Amino acid sequence: MNIVSADLAEIMNLTAADFPHDEDEFAWAGLDATPSTHVAPPRVSGARAALECRVRQVLSVGNGNMVFGDVVAIHIDESIWVDGRVDPDLLEPLGRLSGAYYAALQPSFKIPRPTWAELRGAPEDDAP
Repeated sequence: MNIVSADLAEIMNLTAADFPHDEDEFAWAGLDATPSTHVAPPRVSGARAALECRVRQVLSVGNGNMVFGDVVAIHIDESIWVDGRVDPDLLEPLGRLSGAYYAALQPSFKIPRPTWAELRGAPEDDAP
């Protein structure tokens, strides 16, 4: 699974076409492929993040499928890695919704995560 950034939106949309099984989406979209390390399908070279996954189960739901899998490798472009984490503002993830709809997850925002001690109203040094 490639995590597409906003700069690849048009190419992502092109790959949503109903290609026949024998057509190469990478070739049609002008994408460069990078070999994966643990699975057969290649990754998108321009993707800032990619997950290599193995299918665990496919459930038919309505006229579609829900796919469950195990992540076996993660590839992150160094340009989006900040202080040991992926910076979502640098990743600029883009999600494909239904039909012709897409969602950009920008701008991101932070909400400080509470501690258990704060939720209980206890001092930090009293935490279990």
